[in-house]
Amino acid sequence: MRGTTGITQNVTFSYPLVKSGVGYTWAFGATSSTASELTVTRIPHGGKVKAICNGGGCPFAQRTFAARRGRVDLAPAFKGHALRSGATLVIEVIAANQVGKVETFEIRGGQPPAVNRECLPPGTSRPGRCV
Repeated sequence: MRGTTGITQNVTFSYPLVKSGVGYTWAFGATSSTASELTVTRIPHGGKVKAICNGGGCPFAQRTFAARRGRVDLAPAFKGHALRSGATLVIEVIAANQVGKVETFEIRGGQPPAVNRECLPPGTSRPGRCV
């Protein structure tokens, strides 16, 4: 008897996690919040920071920032604009062959923005739970 037998093998890739920190200070009022400090530090060499803003008060929809000496100061990009309740600001820190970091700020009235942290594996466009 002749023939071939197929062999399958699962391959799991392991990528390091981007270890960038996102420092922030928000001034908030009854209906809006303003970023007085919004800084991303420890960005890997060749890494980028993408800011996506949706909702009232956003001065831009999406911008990409290149790191200088491993950091990006995002607050000046908002030019003091107050983000209204219901707006969301997503900050993605990505680098080649690394699991990206995603922080989402949900603007709420009368309280600081809610923060959600997720991961963005290489080759994907939707963030998910960090493993």
